[in-house]
Amino acid sequence: MIFFAGEELNRQGPRAYVEDRFDESTPPYPVYNINLEFLCQKGDSAHWRLDGNFINQIETSPQLNDVLGKAVFEVTGTKLVPMPKDFVGYSDSGSFLTSGIPSTTLSNIGSDKLGTRYMHTSLDNRDRISEERISETVAILKECILIFEQSPAVVK
Repeated sequence: MIFFAGEELNRQGPRAYVEDRFDESTPPYPVYNINLEFLCQKGDSAHWRLDGNFINQIETSPQLNDVLGKAVFEVTGTKLVPMPKDFVGYSDSGSFLTSGIPSTTLSNIGSDKLGTRYMHTSLDNRDRISEERISETVAILKECILIFEQSPAVVK
């Protein structure tokens, strides 16, 4: 688990992490990124369709979205849904995707204040958090780990 700073400033944290650790000489071992954004809000669990930057959006990993879908269903009994088609993603995953590392982002889509224009404003506050969703999110991530342990080659 990695926590990045500098996401809002051209993804400085994740970009530096990827540039420092992954290049053509990196041994081929499984590396995946599941980013967490807009979580623990009311509403459905969702994955981002695309991520990157405002000019270049890259498709997130269908295999990771499948893993997330299985984990969400196992924990909640509900389906993982894609973010709305008009949603433009710009998150830490973009640095991983542009480097060819399979990535996706897990979110919740129940807030009427979803989206970057509400981030880092007075509307981006504790009232948006649904406390019971915190333990649910942890359980979803644990289930993802179990899926990877049972099928290490699930993402290519």
